[in-house]
Amino acid sequence: MHTTRLLVLTACTLASGAALAADNDPFTGPAIAVGISMAQLDHKATRKNEYTPSVGPVITNTTSDSASQHTAVPILDFSWTERIAPTWVAGAGINLEPGKRSSTDYLTKDNTYGQGPKFTLSQHTAVYALAGKQLGDNWLLFGKLGYHQAKGQFEGWSSGKLRGIGLGAGATRAWKSGWQLRMEGEYIGFNQTQVGKATANSLGNTLTSTISNKPRMWRMNVMAGYNF
Repeated sequence: MHTTRLLVLTACTLASGAALAADNDPFTGPAIAVGISMAQLDHKATRKNEYTPSVGPVITNTTSDSASQHTAVPILDFSWTERIAPTWVAGAGINLEPGKRSSTDYLTKDNTYGQGPKFTLSQHTAVYALAGKQLGDNWLLFGKLGYHQAKGQFEGWSSGKLRGIGLGAGATRAWKSGWQLRMEGEYIGFNQTQVGKATANSLGNTLTSTISNKPRMWRMNVMAGYNF
């Protein structure tokens, strides 16, 4: 019953959007798009080790490293735009990446205490606002500002929540049939996240390690969509 109500509500929403866009405006109303998101994800990681022996002083060791990964995952986008001037539109949207971006390299490399974990970014979603300028009948150039959230998993350790701000720009090619091709580039700066763990042996020696990582991402999205 709940599924049926959701489908009816969705159909009514899209129908109302189609009615609002009855003038065949290719850049207003609701739109849905799907495509591929190619990205470079850079990591700036620091690992701090504190070795506490059963007898003797605490030994502290800190290492810093950087790593990069190149990945491609699917992306889904839902947006709604309205015309604010004869050749200008503004709107908002949400997109999500259903895939995972996993590194093939370790975040830190330490010959004394072992290599740091690999890093996986997942559950990446964004809410954004955009404004664009229409060029001719079929092209829209736009800029966007978004709030991003994702899960950062440190392999073998634990996970932390990532939040950040994204800035982007792109272009949309529209056809009168409602189909669109959208291309955009975006920079996303995430906050620093930190995890830690402690291990002890039978002699009473303890090793406490913390790793912090501040990722940043450059991504290129290419999507095909439909404007209702």
